[in-house]
Amino acid sequence: MSANSPRSEVQHAVHWFDKPKPIPIDSLKENFVGLILLTAIVNPFGPTMQGLAGISNVPLPAAPTELQIVRFSLNPFSHMIESIGVLDASSTTIQVGDELLTNIERLGYDGSGCFTLFHPGYLYAGREVAVQLGRALLRHVKGLVTELELLMRFPNDPWHRITAEVHNAFRPFGT
Repeated sequence: MSANSPRSEVQHAVHWFDKPKPIPIDSLKENFVGLILLTAIVNPFGPTMQGLAGISNVPLPAAPTELQIVRFSLNPFSHMIESIGVLDASSTTIQVGDELLTNIERLGYDGSGCFTLFHPGYLYAGREVAVQLGRALLRHVKGLVTELELLMRFPNDPWHRITAEVHNAFRPFGT
């Protein structure tokens, strides 16, 4: 396509895959470039961290020719790491942030538990976009009001919060 010809398609910061591609956990150690965002929950089965990271297509310290966006879930018993798209290297942080916000469902957060830690990586999203991402993820949390009440009732005390949460789960309906 020549420089003067009109583009018929929208320019995207991320080229999303139709289907995620599993990748080995060693890719995070060898090819890690930067954190995009991280959430964590504490539950009776141990902490679970979920997030997005940018990794290079070649082991570091070689210069990456492209960056994959990977989503991951890590806990003491299992892990899942998969590439969900490729970042266009010419994109700005604003374009990437907008792309993440408009494709929030692709990020793999199912809302089954309220995260107790949110760490915006700031790599491809500035502070404002990171706050918007956190807000968008919270909107997906099922039972958010109950979760927030427990967090306020047990500040900085996940063990008592989890105990109360488990107790409430086994309480007879209506009591």
